[in-house]
Amino acid sequence: MEELFGTIARLLKTLPEQHEFRRAMVFAAWRRVGGDTVAENAVPVYYTNGRLTVAVSSETWRKQLESLSKEFAYKLNRRLGSNIVHSIDCLVDESIFLDSDNDGTALPADESPDDFPDVLERAVAIGDTELRNKFLSAAAGSLAYKKRNGR
Repeated sequence: MEELFGTIARLLKTLPEQHEFRRAMVFAAWRRVGGDTVAENAVPVYYTNGRLTVAVSSETWRKQLESLSKEFAYKLNRRLGSNIVHSIDCLVDESIFLDSDNDGTALPADESPDDFPDVLERAVAIGDTELRNKFLSAAAGSLAYKKRNGR
């Protein structure tokens, strides 16, 4: 997996204007940086212009992550080998965490990557199965969040 993130870092530098790719990589790196406990309580839902928005399970988690946001941004950028996360915003959205089988992707039970065929087309280019699945989950979760919240 470390070799894969090294490749991702090179791609981020080579493809600086590929927003969808950047967003997918930031979402994939989130779980690696935060670990399982953070991923179970804080899910990336939106990324644009260097700003990552993370939905959290409670006000306590919001306060905790906001106090550590600079550290998380630093760790994400270091993991990705590129300074692409400038700030992290947290919002409380308990509905994402109501499913006890939450795997850290913010994908509601009634949504699937099949609901977003353009995402599937982009995912075909990802050769690594695990990375492709994470990309699909992250993309579907982000699109579902935007759909639910009118973004």
